[in-house]
This record gives sequence, C-alpha cells and structure tokens, in this order.
Amino acid sequence: MSWTSQTLRTELFGILKKYVQGTEHELGDRTELVAHLGLDSLAVMEVVADVEDKFGLTIEDDDLRAAQGRGATRRLIRPARGRSVR
Repeated sequence: MSWTSQTLRTELFGILKKYVQGTEHELGDRTELVAHLGLDSLAVMEVVADVEDKFGLTIEDDDLRAAQGRGATRRLIRPARGRSVR
C-alpha cells in the first residue's frame, strides 16, 4: 500500500493537532506553521521530526525553510507521495 494524498493529509493533520491545541485556525493545505499556527522554532523542529519518523523521510534544511511559508503542509509531505506505508 502507498501513501495517498488523503492519507498523507490525515496523518499530517493528526501530527499537527498535537502542537496546536487551542488554536482557532483550521488546518488545511495552505496552513503556515508559524504565521497561522503560531509554532515557535522548537515546535517546528518537533513537527518535522514527527513527520520524518511517520513517513520515513529526511527533510533537508532548504526544504524546511520553504515549508514554513504558504502551503507548508503540502511541502512537508510531498516527498512521501507514492511511497510505501511502513
């Protein structure tokens, strides 16, 4: 079985919900980790570590910087599409 767009989104939003308790911002494909969710740099790194573990990815520093802006949630999981589920 491979990761589909929907299963990736569901799993990613599950990870993010651990870090955004109490926020009123709805999670979506264009959610920004810092601007919308108010995550600090430590929380962003924790999210990245959880995403890497869950999807078997390594997110490079350049990709991480790009993933913090508009469309962050899509960019974080893009490399996992089509990969096998562990």
